[in-house]
Amino acid sequence: MSRVYNFSAGPAVLPEEVLKEVAEEMMDYQGSGMSVMEMSHRSPEFQKIIDDAEKDLRDLMNIPDNYKVLFLQGGASQQFAMIPMNLMKNRVADYIVTGQWAKKAYQEAQKYGKANKIASSEDKTFSYIPDCSDLPISPDADYVYICENNTIYGTKFWTLPNTKGKLLVADQSSCFLSEPVDVSKYGIIYGGVQKNIGPAGMVIAIIREDLITEDVLPGTPTMLTYKTHADTGSLYNTPNAYCIYVCGKVFKWLKAMGGLEEMQKRNIEKAKILYDYLDQSKLFKGTVEPASRSLMNVPFVTGDKDMDAKEKRIARLVGPETYRFLLNECYPALRHSDYTVAYTVRGFNLDEAKEIINTHPQQLSLQEIFNVAQTYEQGSEEFNHAFQVAALMFPNDPTANLNAAAMEIQRGGDLTIAKKYLTKADANEGATQNNLGVIALIEGDLDTAQQYFTRAKEAGVSEAEANLQEVAKQRNFPVE
Repeated sequence: MSRVYNFSAGPAVLPEEVLKEVAEEMMDYQGSGMSVMEMSHRSPEFQKIIDDAEKDLRDLMNIPDNYKVLFLQGGASQQFAMIPMNLMKNRVADYIVTGQWAKKAYQEAQKYGKANKIASSEDKTFSYIPDCSDLPISPDADYVYICENNTIYGTKFWTLPNTKGKLLVADQSSCFLSEPVDVSKYGIIYGGVQKNIGPAGMVIAIIREDLITEDVLPGTPTMLTYKTHADTGSLYNTPNAYCIYVCGKVFKWLKAMGGLEEMQKRNIEKAKILYDYLDQSKLFKGTVEPASRSLMNVPFVTGDKDMDAKEKRIARLVGPETYRFLLNECYPALRHSDYTVAYTVRGFNLDEAKEIINTHPQQLSLQEIFNVAQTYEQGSEEFNHAFQVAALMFPNDPTANLNAAAMEIQRGGDLTIAKKYLTKADANEGATQNNLGVIALIEGDLDTAQQYFTRAKEAGVSEAEANLQEVAKQRNFPVE
């Protein structure tokens, strides 16, 4: 079975180890004779599942004892209403609007009281995080709200806003469990689990205990009152039992991998691969100011609306409101090796890439041309053409000329052209010496071939030894 490279924003990729373990327990969970999907949420087996999940999450995040962990239904979007219903004692709240989800939360809060937009980056298409060091915090604000990591626009609060003593509420859906967090700096942290840690259909809310009261807005439904769920251990009604079960597996996987410190390290490495690529690309460019770049979500464009719309093989389109953005996700379950391969080898729609190489090769960087070449079958017409274009567009680049020479030799092409390419390659490069040796061997100059292959062997070229044996074979005596 072949698994795709899944960079979706959510539901997102899950660790394969977890998926396999879940599959093994599908018909019979640990000798219970039933699947977790069939199991009563009042059973001792499920009570242990939810207790273990909460304990492991507390361990991962170092959640203080005076915070409750709630496993809630309705997804993150339900929190847009639940938060003001439970916290808007003065009917006033301040919102920092840095993307689509913060904007929706701000709009929803206006139904329950006075929601003040105290900062925004909408003036530049949410491409940066505004300075939040000295905000016009409302004196009677019940809380200050942020979406800490913006999925669609790829920005991140690297410094939390100065709330001047007011309660901070944060939507961490797309950065949840991606890095260590000081929970004590927040009144509420919440996140939809489908982005980082589980199947769709649940939100985890981490709430300071003093905020969980019966003093909620008039008319707040029982199911939308935090105290309802806190008092019953998230079991007031039938919860999303299977989602809790899978999330619990992921929590254990994260702990086994080294915890959130290790996740942060991996995410920095994965994001660097993509940002470094975008920063040198002549075709693609990032849309976020460097100081505000997210490690989780990386939007980029070509600058050509029609071309952006076509590049669905590179990354999925987010939606009609943001049609010009291409988006890549760096979520924890994506392995570093998968991420590297997908973005250095399989990142291009081959038909589109071939069209670009044939019509506008000047738009591509050397690495992008190499990336396209590697997606073709070695020795194919397209493969050879890509390397020829590389040498043509970058005539003074040693690597481009070395690859073009190797391609020309391998396809039985013109050795004079191959030699010309090699004059612009790095003469000290072992591969250059090896290719010069191959040319000499083909031309029957065994002495010159042996000299080149010897140098290539000394430089660590693996195939040089076999080439020396071929020289010896043609001389009819063994090589020393």
